[in-house]
Amino acid sequence: MSTMHWQKPSLKGPNSISASSLIALPADDPSSSSVDPASGVRNLGIPPAAVFIDPHVTPTIKNHSATHHAGIIYVYGGYDGRRNHKTLQAFDVRHQCWRKINPRCVHGVPPPGRNGHTATLADVGGAAHVVIIGGWLGTGPLAASDTHVLDVSGGIQCLRWIAPEVTGIPPGPCNMHSADFVRGKGEVYVFRGGNGREYLNDLHALDVRTYVWRKVDTTGSVPHPRANHSSAVVERTGELFIFGGWNGKERLNDIHVLDTMNSTWSTPQIKGVLPHPRAGMTLASLRDCLFLFGGSGTSSKCFHDLQILDRNEMTWLDVSVQEEEPVHSDDRPASPSSFDESLLDVGEGHHSRGTGVGSLDKLRAESLAAHRCRDQRSSANPNDEETPETITIVGQGPGRRAGHTATAVGRNIYVFGGSCGSDYLSDFFVLDTDPPPEMRIDKPSCQQLLESRLRHFFNDEEFSDVIFKVEGRRIHGHRILLSLVSDCFRAMFSGGFLESSIKEIEIPDCSSDIFLQMMEYLYTGQIPEVVAQSGCSPDEVGGLSADALRTIQLLELADRFMLDHLKQVCEGILKPLVDAHTCEFMLDVALRMNAPQLEQLCRFYQRNCEVASDKGEEEPQESLVEADGINCDAL
Repeated sequence: MSTMHWQKPSLKGPNSISASSLIALPADDPSSSSVDPASGVRNLGIPPAAVFIDPHVTPTIKNHSATHHAGIIYVYGGYDGRRNHKTLQAFDVRHQCWRKINPRCVHGVPPPGRNGHTATLADVGGAAHVVIIGGWLGTGPLAASDTHVLDVSGGIQCLRWIAPEVTGIPPGPCNMHSADFVRGKGEVYVFRGGNGREYLNDLHALDVRTYVWRKVDTTGSVPHPRANHSSAVVERTGELFIFGGWNGKERLNDIHVLDTMNSTWSTPQIKGVLPHPRAGMTLASLRDCLFLFGGSGTSSKCFHDLQILDRNEMTWLDVSVQEEEPVHSDDRPASPSSFDESLLDVGEGHHSRGTGVGSLDKLRAESLAAHRCRDQRSSANPNDEETPETITIVGQGPGRRAGHTATAVGRNIYVFGGSCGSDYLSDFFVLDTDPPPEMRIDKPSCQQLLESRLRHFFNDEEFSDVIFKVEGRRIHGHRILLSLVSDCFRAMFSGGFLESSIKEIEIPDCSSDIFLQMMEYLYTGQIPEVVAQSGCSPDEVGGLSADALRTIQLLELADRFMLDHLKQVCEGILKPLVDAHTCEFMLDVALRMNAPQLEQLCRFYQRNCEVASDKGEEEPQESLVEADGINCDAL
């Protein structure tokens, strides 16, 4: 079973980051950059003149884009319920904070505000370009058909908007479409979505080296027209996955796969439990796994579930959530009027992704190992279905939403914004898909092993090197153990005494039962049964019960073998027996057996009984015992 963790970035303010950490490297020397092991991103120098921190800049938007490059997630566009945004925002992954970009450091003319567009990172030949395609501008009957480029090659300190001269056959107006960079082809693949009037399913590709569009002629099972779907490319295979969406009549949960090498569509048989039909969800790819989150379902109810598709097994994995309560309070369905699936409106979702490739080696290895193990056991019934790998999600994740973004950065997926009904969100969550293993101590210590195993040697002849003969009964013991817990035994076995050189030792003037109870206490640490069951209550005749006398014998034996803890336990058990009839006897026992607490209790009783007798008062036996102030019960 694998574990993944949800957490929220700390969103540090300007006082929490030192200037030295912001200017760690010279801005003009990208070759000296380093990779942060915690975030898995490259740490570039950020001169303070180029960008400043503003913790209050967090936008509240949906249908925006979020694209990662070199430790910065660039957020562009989106809709806040009133207007489209065109401001470019930046989230610093390494320092976990928002950065407001200084307009002086951004060259070129930015595109007009929009939502429902795509922003795809294409890094080829040393250049890193964020390609922005289409979207809804808020005017006119159709969606946008333009293409813009944000050059992020120089990092956040040197950004540049480019209006490339595109040629070829462009896709035309498109909104709530999807766009993915296929590295092996050097092209951005666009599954059209809609144009504002109808739902489409045509496929186009933009060569990011020449900016030439082409219409991709495909074969196989072509997906039905749809918009507000999600897509992702599996880096290893170059396959383009399309999931779900809205076709104008219903939400979908089907999966289509395009082999980009031969332009063939297929609809593979997917095992496991299918996600609910939905639109406006996100799909992020990390090393042969596709992470589906959120979206809007039937009656426009938003989801907050995380679904994981194992590409190699073509199986939806079993995801177990350890904490089911989401952080956000928008945990309610949207009203039907607040979610308009028509492409003539702003829609309700679009996904965008960065280029980071996550680390899921542990997940893959454990999943394959689990399947091998199941394969070895499957011969009993070949008709049994294999159980999918179980993934445990720890921590509180995002609340219900659609129109958010999910951006892959290293092994993490950053989920930002979106909406649920009329609630527009600005919260950030991070899913760590491969958290570092916890270093824990769950094996027993030497002391714990000794405690658990010593009990098995009680009166056992294995390794026994001494035998005690008590009333003709042979009781096995171990010199090293007895020497550790009793100074008397230690002197007996290590001194010049006869017992140090003989195998069998006679113990005179002792009950074999009581001696055996003492030995059990030494090997197990448990209170001897004779004490635990005695109750030590005085009998009706006024003397002491048989169990009380056995406890006194055990106290005498504990004193004889210098077992102070056992003596204190016996003193506590004998405490209720001290009264007017037994006080003198118990005091004599305490003196003979060196039991100071029992002696103090008896003398306390004598003093207070004498005072009560002088005043002619009745002896308050119970109150005297309860007020003695000697905590024998805790011993």
